[in-house]
Amino acid sequence: MSVRKRSQSRPLLPAAHLAVMRRDNYFCVYCDNLADVVDHVIPYRIGGRSIRTNGVACCTRCNMLKRGNRTMVVYGLTYLAIKGESLKWLFNDIRNGLIDMDRL
Repeated sequence: MSVRKRSQSRPLLPAAHLAVMRRDNYFCVYCDNLADVVDHVIPYRIGGRSIRTNGVACCTRCNMLKRGNRTMVVYGLTYLAIKGESLKWLFNDIRNGLIDMDRL
């Protein structure tokens, strides 16, 4: 699979960042502590988008622990689905080879 090389991270636009923090009540979705960052559920480095429907409120500690942790990715995606966020973009991107799940 050929996936273009991407930088490690790209923050969400300020309006999307604020929308995510408000949706998640400023609490980390992984540990329930106060959130101070927005985490890309599907990491940007493997093709995840910098959009509201790929972001969850997160504390710095969990954001650092998540790298390579597939369980946390599944939890984040489940959380987004429960919140009613559309994940159609994700399935389309995987099908079109834009996300390299082997690098997760």
